[in-house]
Amino acid sequence: MLTIVSPSSTIFETRGVRPALAGLTTTVLVAGQVVGALSIPPLSDRLSARRPAVVLSGVLVTTGTLVLLAAETALVIAALGIIAVGIGLGGVGPLLRAIPVELEGIGPGLTATAVGFVFAVGELGGFLGPFLVGSLLDLTGSFAPGLTVIALAGLAIAAAGWRMTGVDP
Repeated sequence: MLTIVSPSSTIFETRGVRPALAGLTTTVLVAGQVVGALSIPPLSDRLSARRPAVVLSGVLVTTGTLVLLAAETALVIAALGIIAVGIGLGGVGPLLRAIPVELEGIGPGLTATAVGFVFAVGELGGFLGPFLVGSLLDLTGSFAPGLTVIALAGLAIAAAGWRMTGVDP
């Protein structure tokens, strides 16, 4: 049977946390996303630092995922990892929708198309992330491979941000 999981709550349930408390971890992730969306893009605009903001967001996703992976029994530490992932994801989303207008070759005329592609990839990732974590859990019996893939995705975000050109003055 194929498993599709909401990684944070399912991870905590398998670690012996009550289902209601484990379910709160999804709320913590969403709260982190709100904090990231409301803080990282405005700060990147104020500091004229879009590239570093994308890199920071990717690093937060990777670091938070690794903390979640390493904190086997420490619920509070694992929750801090989930908050970091949420802040990173929340910060990168609005940036990826705002940056295309500044890129040479896209500009205002092709921004809607570029943002449409970004949105489509994000939606695909919203499905594939839980699908991948669940599939790897079924194959290996462990969350470690799926969380490792998520951590690598955070590194890919950071690397893409590092290599961006034409977005900072």
